[in-house]
Amino acid sequence: MVLTIRNERGEEIARKLVGVGAMLPDEQRTFTLSVEMNPASAGGKRTWH
Repeated sequence: MVLTIRNERGEEIARKLVGVGAMLPDEQRTFTLSVEMNPASAGGKRTWH
């Protein structure tokens, strides 16, 4: 699975390959995605994590 993260302008800022293992034709995988956000720091500076 390829996970692509884009900013507000649609520009790609990160791309990660996530292995899901080998699958047989009758197998399925389930994915859960969670996003954690922190409030912006004071001073208006942007920090990248």
